[in-house]
Parts: sequence; C-alpha cells; structure tokens
Amino acid sequence: MRSVCLLMCIGMAASPAAATEQEARAHGAISGVVIDAKTGEAIIEAQVTVVQTGERVLTDLDGNYRLALPPGTYDLRVFAELRPARRIATIAVEPGKTTRIDVQLGGGDDEKIAVQEVVVVARPDTATEAVQIVRRQKAAVVQDGVSAEQIARTPDSNAGEAVKRVVAATVQDGKYVVVRGLGGRYSNTLLNGVALPSADPDNPSAPLDLFPATLLANLTVSKTFNADIPGNFAGGSLQIETREFPNRFVLKLKMAASGDTATTFADTTASIGGGLDFLGFDDGLRALPDRVPQDGPLVPRGGMTRAQVDAAGRSFPLTWRTKPVSSVPNASFAGTVGDTIAPADGQRLGYLATLNYAHKWTRRSIDAASLYTDGTLSERSHTAWGQESANLGGLVNIGWSLSAGHRLGLVSLYTHANDNAAQVTDGTIAYINSQVGRKTRIRFATRDLLFNQVTGDHALSPRLTLAWQGNLSVTGQDEPDLRDLLYLKSSDGLYRFQNQAQSGDRTYNDLTDVSGGGGADLALQLGGIKAKAGASAQLTKRRFDARRFRFNARDADLMQLALPADELFAPENLGTIAHLDEVTRVDDSYDFKRSVLAGYALADVTALDPVRIVAGARVEAAIQRLLAGSKFTDPPSMADPVDRTDVNVLPSVNLVYALADGMNLRASYSLTVARPQIRELAPYVFFDSIRSRAISGNPDLRTTTIHNADLRWELFLGGTELVAASAFFKQFRDPIETVIVNDQNDVGYRNGTAARSFGGEVEVRLSGARVAPELADLWVAGNLALVFSRIDFDPNDPTLNNQTNRERPLQGQSPYVANVELGYRVPAWGTEISVLYNVFGPRIAEVGILGLPDVKEQPLHRVDVNLSQRIEESLLLKLSCTNLLDGRVSFKQGATEVFGYDPGVAILGSIEWTYDRGKE
Repeated sequence: MRSVCLLMCIGMAASPAAATEQEARAHGAISGVVIDAKTGEAIIEAQVTVVQTGERVLTDLDGNYRLALPPGTYDLRVFAELRPARRIATIAVEPGKTTRIDVQLGGGDDEKIAVQEVVVVARPDTATEAVQIVRRQKAAVVQDGVSAEQIARTPDSNAGEAVKRVVAATVQDGKYVVVRGLGGRYSNTLLNGVALPSADPDNPSAPLDLFPATLLANLTVSKTFNADIPGNFAGGSLQIETREFPNRFVLKLKMAASGDTATTFADTTASIGGGLDFLGFDDGLRALPDRVPQDGPLVPRGGMTRAQVDAAGRSFPLTWRTKPVSSVPNASFAGTVGDTIAPADGQRLGYLATLNYAHKWTRRSIDAASLYTDGTLSERSHTAWGQESANLGGLVNIGWSLSAGHRLGLVSLYTHANDNAAQVTDGTIAYINSQVGRKTRIRFATRDLLFNQVTGDHALSPRLTLAWQGNLSVTGQDEPDLRDLLYLKSSDGLYRFQNQAQSGDRTYNDLTDVSGGGGADLALQLGGIKAKAGASAQLTKRRFDARRFRFNARDADLMQLALPADELFAPENLGTIAHLDEVTRVDDSYDFKRSVLAGYALADVTALDPVRIVAGARVEAAIQRLLAGSKFTDPPSMADPVDRTDVNVLPSVNLVYALADGMNLRASYSLTVARPQIRELAPYVFFDSIRSRAISGNPDLRTTTIHNADLRWELFLGGTELVAASAFFKQFRDPIETVIVNDQNDVGYRNGTAARSFGGEVEVRLSGARVAPELADLWVAGNLALVFSRIDFDPNDPTLNNQTNRERPLQGQSPYVANVELGYRVPAWGTEISVLYNVFGPRIAEVGILGLPDVKEQPLHRVDVNLSQRIEESLLLKLSCTNLLDGRVSFKQGATEVFGYDPGVAILGSIEWTYDRGKE
C-alpha cells in the first residue's frame, strides 16, 4: 500500500472503480488522489465534496477518489482530520472525459495541485522508473532500485542479472547479491516483505536466478536500516516486488531467442538424460533404484548378503558417459494476462497471471590451477564443461478492494530452475602426487520455490490503519545421481580407474525447506507524528538427506581397470571384479528448525518540517536447532544436537532534511547483525559435493554486530532525473569469514576481531534537454561506488596463524563498482537504443593460507547494447548484444590464474505483442 501511495505526487493516481459505460458516455468525471505533502503517503478517508451539489466521497486505502458528474464547472472541498481543508475552484468537466485533480494537504499552496484531463486514468504501476524515483524521494531510508521498465532496456533476463544495475551492487556466481562489497550473511532478500530461504545447503543467500524478469515489478535495495524491516544485514536489504494487476484488460505474449560465441552451434559436453530434461525435470532415469533399501544402509549385514548388495548395484543405470551435443540457440516464451473489474458497487477485483519458460545451453572451456605452499604449480587442468538449463515460472496476483477502507490480496509464485551439467577435466591431480588424470562429473540439480502470501490492509479509522500478512513457502533442491569418476594415466599411456573417494561415486542429495509465518503492523497518525508498531514470526523447518554409493574395482587387474566405467561396472562384473558399497556418513542427513520472532516500534515525526525524523527499535530473537544423523550409515548413528539462540535489540534513527523542493539531506545511524548459519555452527564435517571439499563448522562462532552510519544528499529534478551523493561508514565486531583451512582447499569459518568499511557513492540520471531542447530524447545515467575495508585479527588467535594476509579487505569486497547507461529514443519512429557499461573491482574469493596469496576475482568490463523498435502500438521488437568487449572471467592467486573462462559475446532477439483494451 505504501509503495502505491508515494508515487501519487507525480500525477499517476490510481482510479477507483469506473462508472458504468452508459454513465461514462453521458457524464464526465473528476478523479485523483489525496496525499500528505510532507511524506507523500496517501490520506485514507479524506472527504472530497462537490461544493455545488454536496455530493461527497471518501478516499480509499491508496488515497484515491472518483466523482462521476454531468458536464459543467465545479468546486471541490478536500478535508482530512488534523489537516487544513483545501478548496479547488473552477474545475471543468466534459462529456466522456476525466479531469484528474491530485491534492496535497498540509504542505503549501494551491500551486501543488495537479490538473490534467485524460480519457483513461491508469492504475499506478510500481514497475515504472518514475514510480521508483518518487518512492526513493519519500522513503524514510536510503534506498536505490531498478524498475521493470529499466530492466526492459537491458538484456537482463532474471533478478540475478538485473540487480547489478543498482548502485554499489554486484553479483557472485550469477545469482547472489553483494551490496557495498558485502554479500552472503551481510545481505538479506525479501520477497514482498518476507525473508526468502536459500535452496543451497551451503550458501545462506537466496539465489536470484530463480526470478525471471517477467515476474518482477522492481528490485529495491534499502541501504540503511529501519525498525520495520529485518535487521540481519549490513550491505543492503534487497526487496523483490512481484508484478501488480493492471487497471484494465491487458494480454502480453513474448518470445525470444539468443546465442553466444562460446556456445551456440558448438559441440558441448552433455550427459545421457531423460525425456523431460528440456523442461528441467527428471523422468525417473536418475532416481535411486527400487532395489536399494529405504529403511537402512546398503551393506552386507543385518540380513542382507553380499550377493544382494551386488544385485542392487546391477539395478543402477549405466549412465557414466558424457556425450557431445551441438547446442542449439536458447529460447524463451512468456505470457501475461490481467484486468480489474467491478463485481459490485464500490468494489474492485484485480488479477494478473504470468507464465514463462526458458531453455538455455552453456559451454565453458575452463582453465584451472592450484599452488603448493612454496608457490609452485601443484595442478593445472583444462575442463570441458557443458550445461543445459531450463526455467519455468508462474505468478498469480489477485487484489480485492471490498470497500474504500478494506483490501485483501493474494500472491502465489512458483519458479523451477534446472542445471543439467557434464564436465571432463584433464590435467594433473594435486592430491595424487601431481599425476596426470581425467576427472568426469555429471550433475543434474533442480531448484524450486513455491511462495504464497495473503495480505490485508484496513482503515480502522481515518487515523488508524492495520496491515497484516501470512505466508507459506516451500523451497527445495534435488540433486539425484551425482556421478564422479577419476582415471589416472599410467606409464603405458592408458588411463586406469582409481579406487578412492570421488571416483566411482554416485550421490543422491535432497533438500526441502518449509517456511511459514505472518505479521501485523498498526499505524496511528497523531498530528505530525505517525506511530507504528508491529510483530512477526517466521518458522522454518528444513530436511537435508544425502546418500553416497561407491562402485569400486578392487579385484580388477590392470587391463580391466582401463575399461570405461559403463563396461567396468557392467552387471556381469558386479560381484566379481567390481563391487558396490554405501559410504553415507553421519552428517549427510540433518533436521534443522529455525524460528525468528520480531517486534518493533517507531515514530515518524513530520511536525518539525522541513525535518523528518524516523526513529525506532526492533527486537529479534533467532532460535536455531540442528540434529544430524543418518539411518544409512553403518551402523546408523546420530550426532550431538546443536542449539543456538540469539536475541538482539536493534535501534535505528533516520533523519531527512528537505533543503528545498526536491532536495533532501539524509543522515542515519543503526545497529544491525549478521548471525552465523546453522551449518556454520555445526561441529561436523560436511562435504561440498559441488566443489569437492570438506566444510567444517565452528560452534564457537559469535554473532557479528555492525554499527552503520550514512549520509546522503539527493536532488530530484522531476520525472526520472536525479543527482545523489552518499557516504557511509560501518564498524564490524566479530566479523565471520569463510577461510581455507588446509592445503587441500577445505574451508571453515572464523571470527575476526573487528573490521571497518567506508566509502562513497555518486549517482546521476539526466536528460539531454538540460543541454539543448533538441536533445530531450537523449538520456544518460551513471553510478560509481568506492568502498574501502580492512579486517583486524587477534594476533594471539592460533586458529588464524595459517592466514597469509592479516592486513586485507573483507572477503568479497570490491573496491569500486561502476555502471553507465547512455540512451536515445526517436518517438516518431518508435525506436529506442541504449548502451550499458558495468564493472566491479578485484575482490577476495578465498583467503590465502600458509604463505600463499589470496585468490582474487578479477574485474570484468562488460558493455551491452539494447535496441528496441515498436511496430505499431501492439508489437515490440528488441535486439540485445552483451559482453561486447568479450571479457574473461578470471580468478588469480598472485600472478597465477587458478580459474578462468571466456563467456563469449551474446546476442538476444525478442518479439512482444500486447493487447491493451484501454488503447484499442
């Protein structure tokens, strides 16, 4: 509700229920919105009276009103409690036309009243850039964002790609947001105000590639904390808003195709898959065979013989090989339909439904290396990697305004993403005396998110409002039949199978995370003070299960070991030269429960105009419990439970000083936290099957507390133009970092003593009209963030003695991030072109140990071009080119590149057809 309210001061008001068709032909109308001039928020149940007739209506939850009137000239009187009344004189009403009058109360003279005659008054669209600018101007906190309208001017296809356009935001691994150089535990992600869980058991961040751009209204990053949002962040809180229903019937259909120079039409390494792989689902080919017991381990004891174990091994499919596939161009399809109707007098019912599907091939030629502690090469390899990806998504959004003061909403979102990857790595193997070897990995993983939310907004009185929400989400990651092989090259030139870990392994991973909860907020307007309080509870239950099986050939001779795996482990060999063992460990399964309970209170003081003060405090209690144990170990066993409770009081103060109309000076202070995740606390050794390394928890981890101070000057020049400059400082106590703990690249978690981060940001969005009227259709936008950080360690802490660099930035910290956009439109032709540039500075990916330097991700300079051409009113063509500089993804340890590949130059073309009943 609040997001809709704020945009009204630029004259984009939502219309209440339309008059009947007959009335519209014979009458005209006056409609608009009534807002508070100081905060930009809607005024609920303001009285709008026609002086000549006495007819009166009350504004709804968004401040909207509408009066259907015969042609003529009228005066309006607008009144709301605790604010002086306004009178607007001589408003002309013409047949079939709507005259829009947007009124601001309590903030100045009648020059602020916007009058505009339009045939159709559109519902405000939070997906537009202009809306986002107004929300920023009126927000209590420092925030930046990108709207769906802006995303449409880029080649970005999902939230993970789009969020890098936000000031000081970058993305790791294509899906995890990093704000002001701080990611992972220092950022949180909210979907329609609800914290999102991660579908990755080893990463606390929500993967943004799950959210296709077609489902998004906007991405907003709050960089300062206010008591009414979760306080577990330091860099930023990313808030994803889904599309809202339109004011009138709209039908959109879109299809796109793309390719890149590294992948398209090239031979790609692929796995032997099933009939539903193109949709991102397994058809049962990779399922655990029925002959494998589900109530205990597959071992020759407890009533099961060796012969029965070998018989179960014969039921596994012989899908050890990769195959070359000529990758076809990528394709995607999307459809959207929505409308708003009036089922009864005074009621409005809106709906939106969106469905999308995308299929993509990706090919990588990866060079990798690792170093011994003396700096010499221990391993150098080349990997042929290919991946087939599919993404399905759907959104249903329903809103029902029962009356002017009561509204209900329902949002249901489903996304499904799949990674079907195969890779073959040739090179030296560091942990086997640097012998030449060949490693094969075949991986099929699916990630799902089903999110449901019910909301309510109620005006209990003109001064008291209640907002509530309830939610239920299910997140899952399924990784069936992960296969690993290792063959070493012998002196006779033959590659022979190795009987050891990560060779002959078949692993089945499954994660399910069910989260539910709700919250309520009460807001009371008392003159120039708005008091607000609320409470929320979010309960999460997660189950993770892994089963590991190892095929070995311990009784095979040298020539038999040289056989391909599908021959070596053929049914006739199992029980003779080859065998199957279950090697599941106690920490391969766990149950996890988390409860986050929160309450807050704040005061929003506007009585000190031109100063606005928003101050409050939030109390958060996070209760976590983990119990690890598997019935598939031999013998079945359980580990000691891990219990953790953290209670934090988080104060915040945000000051906004209106230096002039459209110019703000902001200052803020807050205390926030970064809590250790349960797997980071668990005193077990988990195995990261994706990166082939052990992860050890640390039960002694302390919660990180962060003191945040921000200062921002911003000038809003009208429309979408603005200039802003910011400075910030953060002081960390007990920062948690992921560190390499030995020369096998195993990782763990440690607290530093303290850390500091400070920097500045500059953002500019301007129209060419400021240079010359002829350049009104030219625009330029750019932002630059400079960030510096330093982490401190206790010199007496023996657990940190192996780290090489004690004087270094925080892990993941980029010293600079820059975005530039230059665009030009030709309205008469329906043409628009934009050029975009993005770069981030080098950042530590892994902290160096034992004398080795840190591993750093190198800058990637990216230039994209986007061209759109409208064919008539309903048809839009778009052509995009990305990574035109053909930049390389590169990680270096000192001067040695330890991981790198060329993603190639990509081209995307799309066509979109729109039917809009309000226009046709």
